[in-house]
Amino acid sequence: MEYGFRARQVETVFFTQEGLGSFAAIEAEAHRQGIPVYLLDDRTSKSIAGTNSPQGITAIAYLPKERVERKPSQFVVLLEQAQDPGNVGTIIRTADAAGADLVLLGPGSADPYGPKCVRASAGSVFGVPVRTTDDVVLEIETAQAAGASVLATVGDGPMSVFDLQPVEVFARPVMWVFGNEARGLDPATRDVCDLSVTIPLAGEAESLNVAAAAAVCLFTTARADVDLG
Repeated sequence: MEYGFRARQVETVFFTQEGLGSFAAIEAEAHRQGIPVYLLDDRTSKSIAGTNSPQGITAIAYLPKERVERKPSQFVVLLEQAQDPGNVGTIIRTADAAGADLVLLGPGSADPYGPKCVRASAGSVFGVPVRTTDDVVLEIETAQAAGASVLATVGDGPMSVFDLQPVEVFARPVMWVFGNEARGLDPATRDVCDLSVTIPLAGEAESLNVAAAAAVCLFTTARADVDLG
């Protein structure tokens, strides 16, 4: 909600009686910006929010305009057929927290502005730029042409994510590429990336959820940025 207010994207805000008490600052900001505020009963709020446990506040917001890129982004997250909206929203939230410049969603990925994805993003879908693409391989090749390191995340990569050398990999722009929840990356996508890396697992789990894997990888970049100063 705060992202939407800052970006002037909120059109209308709905509160329940309980929500008015919990989110007084948001109500005040809505009035300050001249945004209409309406009071709803709990049943109507649940219907609008699409969940049985709304927080007492719902809003209608304009879709963010896709950013016109004037120069190559330094830190990009690319999702290939990430179909679960909860995963997509969580990855967008993590990308925002890790300082990513752009999230790209390939064909077959969940709608970033669907209700489940927006909730999972905790508002970050209105913060970090999100763009869809029809051609994942072309996006990778474009990033490489701009000098970026393109890293594929796989279950059987030749190198651990923890062994990546900041000066060699992260001193230039980086693009992380994550695949489908069940199938991983398409072989053609994996082949065009510069390096395939894996997250070593110590226990009996066969793999990590893609959103969890993304958190590990993206904060590897965030940490490298701090180390490189």
